[in-house]
Amino acid sequence: MSRLPSSRARAAWRDSLQSVALAILVALSLRAFVFEAFKIPSGSMIPSLQIGDQIWVNKLIFGPRIPFTTVRLIAGATPQHGDVIVFVCPEPPNEDYIKRVIGLPGDKVQLIDNVVYLNDQPLPRRPLGAGSFANRDTDGWLKVSAAQFEERLGAHTYTVLQEQGATAGRHGTMPPFKVPADHLVVMGDNRDHSHDSRVWGAVPMRHVIGRSTFIWWSWGEHGLDVRRLGHWVP
Repeated sequence: MSRLPSSRARAAWRDSLQSVALAILVALSLRAFVFEAFKIPSGSMIPSLQIGDQIWVNKLIFGPRIPFTTVRLIAGATPQHGDVIVFVCPEPPNEDYIKRVIGLPGDKVQLIDNVVYLNDQPLPRRPLGAGSFANRDTDGWLKVSAAQFEERLGAHTYTVLQEQGATAGRHGTMPPFKVPADHLVVMGDNRDHSHDSRVWGAVPMRHVIGRSTFIWWSWGEHGLDVRRLGHWVP
């Protein structure tokens, strides 16, 4: 004859289930409002972020949003020049993108011969020589040869790429553009391989999800790349 569980056993199971439910609720809340992991699927931010990098994104800093909406629960900080942000692309299918903030509301942004001009002043940059980088398309992994330039914007110093060869300079020019109120102009660091504000215009501030922080995992062309683990996004 089977025995019914004792009241003590039932209480222990109930406490365990409550603990599990609470842990799940905390984890989901942190993911929704504080930090979320994002995987880099494309090469538009090479070399700062490479395909297969997984980063933590701070969703609290700009003000947490109600999940699946653009409504912020509280106002937060404002993105700054040079920040690498995750946002919802204003162009259908409205996927999550990651780019660098180039222009803030009221700024005048222009691109002349691959040099960014902000409010009529060129961004400081210096050549670093040529480099070879792993990229990926529908046919698999490939090597991209590009000239490297150290660029400075706001509090950030980072490297941008300018491809050498047939496709070089295809996005190297952008007419003067004044950033509207409550919008941002963003670009990828891999300038010749980035679908960004040069194509679809400014990003509404309400579309911003958060700011990237550091790389916690990286699984690229050759598997795990331990050299990239723990690196802060420049």
